[in-house]
Amino acid sequence: MGQLLLLAFFLGTSTANAAAVVLDFESQSVDGWNSGTGPITDNGFILATENIGIAEWIGESPKVANFCTGYCSLSPLLISEADGNAFDLHSFDMAAYGLLVVSDFTITGQLAGGGFVETAINLTATVSDATGAMQSFVFDDSWSNLSSVSISYDASFGFSSAAIDNISVSTVPVPAAVWLFGSALAGLGWMRQKNAHLR
Repeated sequence: MGQLLLLAFFLGTSTANAAAVVLDFESQSVDGWNSGTGPITDNGFILATENIGIAEWIGESPKVANFCTGYCSLSPLLISEADGNAFDLHSFDMAAYGLLVVSDFTITGQLAGGGFVETAINLTATVSDATGAMQSFVFDDSWSNLSSVSISYDASFGFSSAAIDNISVSTVPVPAAVWLFGSALAGLGWMRQKNAHLR
């Protein structure tokens, strides 16, 4: 019986992990650099701040989410799953926009069970509306089971606008996991009752 319960647990949890999705904003309409109001929803995730829009290099893909934080906006960029599910952050591409050559951003992940993880990233890549060179940042397993991720810039250092793209995330569809686990337990109960009648 203990082995069957263990099997039911693994059935309920292993199938619940969804594949990674990439937020690339290609389905979004362009509203220009530093002119959007957001929030933006892409592949079931929401990106929100006071100033966020969709931009692209002149006449070319890819599209990127362009946001301003620091002096021009007291709100960080907030990334969350649209249905409120917990998610894992795997990686993203990011670059400073305009005249900023070096920018230090703070990335904070709020854990769904309480607490947070945090890291600082230093952007040395600068993009313009004509061409872009973005940096890739990869996050380890500590960036799992998050309720949200915020990207902020210290306002005391002034203005900072940035572009972000190819955000790789995965979410756990809790209702499906619960349904699978419940089905497995119901099956175990039926088997136990059947065995009891056979004795």
